[in-house]
Amino acid sequence: MIDHTGIGVADVGRSGVFYDMALKALGLHRVMQIPENVGTDGIGYGVSFPIFCIDRFHPHSVRQHTAFAAKSRTEVDAFYTAAQDRRDRQWGA
Repeated sequence: MIDHTGIGVADVGRSGVFYDMALKALGLHRVMQIPENVGTDGIGYGVSFPIFCIDRFHPHSVRQHTAFAAKSRTEVDAFYTAAQDRRDRQWGA
């Protein structure tokens, strides 16, 4: 069983804004930040403990696959919409 997973990102702040919106649709939120209460080096998302983390310490150019569990098709659609909305705003679409 997987306990948690994570990825390296080039910019924790920008990536955090994206994952804040996208993962909220799955009921996940920030439960850990490094440094504490700042989150410039890393952020852990979950319900009561981190199950998905982003940080600046791991290589961000490595291809990898991470899957999130959703309770319903409605959650899947909400996640997708939030992620696309944030991506479009980030890239100026």
